Amino acid sequence: MYQIRAPFRLTLGLLVVLAVTGAVSLLAAPSATATGGCTNYNAVGFNIGVCIDDRRSHFVSAYSDAYVNSVPSGNWSCQLYIEQWADGVGKLFQDGWYSCAASSIPKVASHYTTVAPGDRLFIHTSVWILFNGGFVRVGDSPPFWFCGSGAC
Repeated sequence: MYQIRAPFRLTLGLLVVLAVTGAVSLLAAPSATATGGCTNYNAVGFNIGVCIDDRRSHFVSAYSDAYVNSVPSGNWSCQLYIEQWADGVGKLFQDGWYSCAASSIPKVASHYTTVAPGDRLFIHTSVWILFNGGFVRVGDSPPFWFCGSGAC
């Protein structure tokens, strides 16, 4: 069993402190103290990092995000969608309508998954973009085991 929740949101003050101290990474990578990973993809001129991490929850909660590292030149319209999937379960959630603008600040899914005690889920993030009216699959993060007990 699992539970979908809304994540902690950074306040502007904390975001400024993180930016000033250099804690905000310019590359697609989870926090150094978290367990997880990112995979960078090139799709229709975009370079997007697709990530998943546990945010130091010891594999109990799975958080999904995406980093838009670069965008194509010219005029285009685009929205980014973040999904979270578990093997054997299917899609856990989909969040959408994120900006495709390049930024060192990740597009963070508005939900996350907490695995129930005693359960194990093999979870990954999947990202799609709606680009000029058509859906384009960007790709998946590396998958990780998340366990309700915190010990996988």
